[in-house]
Amino acid sequence: MKIITVEQLDELGRIADQANNLAAASQLPVKAEIHIEGMRSGLEDIDKALRKLYIEISGDNPWAE
Repeated sequence: MKIITVEQLDELGRIADQANNLAAASQLPVKAEIHIEGMRSGLEDIDKALRKLYIEISGDNPWAE
């Protein structure tokens, strides 16, 4: 097993903050369409970042085709 670096922990914290920001933004009084687009975009970014971090830490890419 690889050792997790400080940079990787920082990235994990950044991703957690991004998820928290999305949750907080869901409480804003805006149209549903705006919420949906914002959530979709934000979740795609979180997904990419988590997959990249997983691959970096594990050395494995279970999503490769």
